Amino acid sequence: MCDLFFLHSFGAQKKIMYKTSIKILGLAVLLNFSSCTNDENVITTENVSSNKTSASDLKILLKNYNNNFKSTNIYQDPASKKKWWQVVGQVAAIATGDAGGAASMVWIAQGAAGVVGAATAGTGWAVISVGAGVIGAVGGSYAAYCSTGGHCRGTFNNTSPEGASVIYDFPREFDHLENVGVLHNAGLQTIYMDGNTVNELEWANNNIPGLKSSDFEKIYNSPDFKKGAELIKTISAEYKNSDYDVQALVKAYRDNGLINGNCYDILSLYFEATKQSENFEDYNNITKYYVEQVANSKLSDIEKESLLSAFSVSIQSFYYWLNMESE
Repeated sequence: MCDLFFLHSFGAQKKIMYKTSIKILGLAVLLNFSSCTNDENVITTENVSSNKTSASDLKILLKNYNNNFKSTNIYQDPASKKKWWQVVGQVAAIATGDAGGAASMVWIAQGAAGVVGAATAGTGWAVISVGAGVIGAVGGSYAAYCSTGGHCRGTFNNTSPEGASVIYDFPREFDHLENVGVLHNAGLQTIYMDGNTVNELEWANNNIPGLKSSDFEKIYNSPDFKKGAELIKTISAEYKNSDYDVQALVKAYRDNGLINGNCYDILSLYFEATKQSENFEDYNNITKYYVEQVANSKLSDIEKESLLSAFSVSIQSFYYWLNMESE
């Protein structure tokens, strides 16, 4: 594991909740995310049990869940089912790359923050971690879909009846991460898919509340952050060239010191589970379960932050690619 990315635990408290800050984000009108905020689409994990699960027991619990998973078996007309299986083969794999990028960039950003003297805990770190997760996920998307010959243009059709975008209500100390996935979709569409030349940092500063007044720009421009961001893009491009070998992707993140062993094990189990999904509801139910179990575990704060960022991006990214109309 690279010494460069040795990290410190933290206790982020800042609330940046998408469902109560649509006007602040200024993105709902642009991409019509208002449907994401309906009460029935909010998954609550605020009241987690005081009996926390150890890391080893958590992995056993998740493995058993995977082994016993059963599809919801909701009715799908033949055309929709055919589209779903096309998505599983082509698009869900890209969402996996996006989620891995988010998980890794949280670790990278905290390591870089320590080097440049920026906040690694509290409200200052909370907004930085959101920016890092979004940048890492968007970079993963670009490399997995666009950079190696993909046609990087399209329109996100979030009015599709396939399913509604979901906002997970994370435990209070991590609820600043709730919009990482939504912001990933917005950033991906604006920075890459619209065909415009948009500066990544400028977009982030303008659309992530509090980011511009934080130390994020100092971290973003640091050698460690730049190196980590390029490594994510390289790993994601290799992932595409490997015909989307998920285990090779997660192993590359671990072997390059971008995530630790616990995150490697749990992400591997999560991606193994999502491969069993037969419809959007399955994918959502799997993600909901993993969010709840990780939130109610004895994992460290940085491990939880990395994984919750990945889960937020995973469900939103999957929804994005499911409803992306190529141009």
